[in-house]
Amino acid sequence: MQTPVITNTPPVQLPAIAPVQAPGQAESEAQKRVTGAEPRAARPLSDAVDRHDFQDFVSQSTGQQLPLYGHNLFAAPSTFAPLQNVPVSQEYLIGPGDELLIRAWGQIDVDYRAVVDRNGAINIPRVGTVQVAGLRYADLTPYVKKEISRNFRNFELIVTLGQLRSVQVFVVGQARQPGSYTVSSLATLVNAIFAVGGPSPHGTMRSIQLKRGSKVVTEFDLYDLLLRGDKSRDAALLPGDVIYFPPVGALAAVSGSVRNPAIYELKGGASVLSLIDYAGGLNTTAQKRRASIERIENRESRMVDQFALDVGGMARTVKDGDLLTVYSISPKFENAVSLRGNVAAPLRYPFRPGMRVLDLIPEKDALVKPDYYLRKNLAARVDAVAQGQLAADVRQLVDTINWDYAVIERQNEQDLSAQLIPFNLGKAVLEGDPSHNLPLKPGDTVTVFSKADVRAPAGRRPVVVSLEGEFNHAGVYQALPGETLRQLVIRAGGLTDKAYVFGAEFMRDSTRQLQEERLKRI
Repeated sequence: MQTPVITNTPPVQLPAIAPVQAPGQAESEAQKRVTGAEPRAARPLSDAVDRHDFQDFVSQSTGQQLPLYGHNLFAAPSTFAPLQNVPVSQEYLIGPGDELLIRAWGQIDVDYRAVVDRNGAINIPRVGTVQVAGLRYADLTPYVKKEISRNFRNFELIVTLGQLRSVQVFVVGQARQPGSYTVSSLATLVNAIFAVGGPSPHGTMRSIQLKRGSKVVTEFDLYDLLLRGDKSRDAALLPGDVIYFPPVGALAAVSGSVRNPAIYELKGGASVLSLIDYAGGLNTTAQKRRASIERIENRESRMVDQFALDVGGMARTVKDGDLLTVYSISPKFENAVSLRGNVAAPLRYPFRPGMRVLDLIPEKDALVKPDYYLRKNLAARVDAVAQGQLAADVRQLVDTINWDYAVIERQNEQDLSAQLIPFNLGKAVLEGDPSHNLPLKPGDTVTVFSKADVRAPAGRRPVVVSLEGEFNHAGVYQALPGETLRQLVIRAGGLTDKAYVFGAEFMRDSTRQLQEERLKRI
């Protein structure tokens, strides 16, 4: 006995869905929205439409361009048909326009495509008409199998969904792009909100309504989604649904030391605490001793109030048009003195009553920079030294601390001017002279200079001389204060018997550099 075969080849072609153009939208863009061929970029809007007048008001008050919170989420391209290839929910309701793929094997062989007609039914050859509209997708396979079992026995069957129907919805109110749209039957309210570009600057983000007939099916708060990831009030779209964007509610701005300064839409009884929570909380550097609110009183005048961010301050009511400013902590250290410059460890140190320079610089080693030892260590590992480089290396290793001059920088408590208090570093550190071991105050900065920072008198600068050639003890020498070349040569053991004095060369780096500069000018 031959197995009955039920099939339809070629597959049934669905009737084309005519795209419905949104106001100002090209036909090609409307078609892309139906097919999902590629994302639809948001339509460019004028600056006047893109901004709320409260943004300009805040900008004039703070000098900052604060955004409307959440509106940047809709700047990226979006589409109405991103859901065609995702798994269908078991709760999906079958409706007119859905394509069903029916496959069976055993006593019968079925490979059939059927489109639910306007009456909510499909027609299966040798079986008849089967009403499927309103069925859950989870119940579809057992229901169709039951209907076919009236005529056939001993078979297995599975029903899946092919091309899904489209539904027409209407977007009205203060939407960025209101109009009539054709969307996927899998689309939800949130999908549609993103697809139309969200609310306009004059539309609410806190109470977007999905209307079906005369009833409000759900009211969606985008802040629940943005702040907490809560999409529980989302709902599936049905043909004829209306998405209504009411006008924006009360607005308040928060600036300063918060994680997300912006303009926020208030809902219900808003407080300073809830506004700061909207902004992501306080920054690490925010202070709690002082914040301020600028307020519009009775739409007539403006006032400002300062308060601490304690329990009472956080409970303060925030009103429409308020501007909350959270201040950062001062960078000033209340109990520190600083050491900087040619020192081993430029740091801030805790101040102690009676503290003096020697307490900050207790020994000479505190003035030796770490790179001095690094240069010595590296020099010991160098296998070969280029000619003329040795003297330069030695010069770098020579101590360059300016012992004659250091300075304390202090702020005058009366007129807040900066004071420079000089002292002799050598007498303070090396000799312990009380007249130069000056007392310190909180906030002082002690600066130690090198001789390269502040040029010392010629007689006190370190002079390194390289003696090369016919010297009894050729090498690199540090000249003593006031020492002449003749005296230095004698200290080096004098000249050899083969020395030709009239052919001696005397080279000085400063002279060479001067000659090079003059050559560049030619």
